[in-house]
Amino acid sequence: MNVFALISGLHLNQKIQKPLFALVFAVFLIGPFSSNAQIGVYGGWNQMTFQADDQMNGDISLSTTGFTIGVDYWFRLRDYRVEFKPGLAYSLLEKEERPGLYEKSNTEWLHLVFQTRVYPLSFFDDCDCPTFSKQSTFFKDGFFFSFTPQLIRSTVSTNSAQIEGESLESTEISILLDLGAGLDIGLSDAITLTPEVRFRYAPSVDGFNQITDPQTLDFESVDGRMSGIFAGIGLTWRLDQ
Repeated sequence: MNVFALISGLHLNQKIQKPLFALVFAVFLIGPFSSNAQIGVYGGWNQMTFQADDQMNGDISLSTTGFTIGVDYWFRLRDYRVEFKPGLAYSLLEKEERPGLYEKSNTEWLHLVFQTRVYPLSFFDDCDCPTFSKQSTFFKDGFFFSFTPQLIRSTVSTNSAQIEGESLESTEISILLDLGAGLDIGLSDAITLTPEVRFRYAPSVDGFNQITDPQTLDFESVDGRMSGIFAGIGLTWRLDQ
């Protein structure tokens, strides 16, 4: 069955379906680059908090939750166990309801990702072979620390009680930084399963939009910082196996 037809048949929300098409397209695009390429998909849940010091509303703290899905491509250093995973990702985040500020506010992130993984327990003695075929214990061969800088296109949509049936929308480019740890678990020479937990921090990002002039309906974006935990799981295919 055609993958794109399958996605269409799921009748997903358009906000989810469009980036999912893009991510699947990226898998087919980057897959043929190398005969020993590794491509991966991953997904997970975000539990974060948006914080701001706003002149109109004072100190603000908003619980923010939602999912992230992504695709990536793998390469590594030749002599040391340092691996790199550039890729693309999409997140849909929803903030807690806050009637005094807004009725509903959602954030979409499109990520340009470049993850670096360092395997401290097999840094010098790795065999440069699939995780499933390595000779040491799976924890020694699979445990890693990760650092993941990301460039994100952030789109905030806020429904205000002052404008019925419409949303206030703003877009910006921001930076997101992840620091985490995970474990590669080889299911076969071709497939590796990877649970991972990251601390996620955006130093400056729009949280929601608020009307500044009820007469003209002018609005502004409330800027702050967002931090929290991303917990996810990935699946990687080694195409030469």
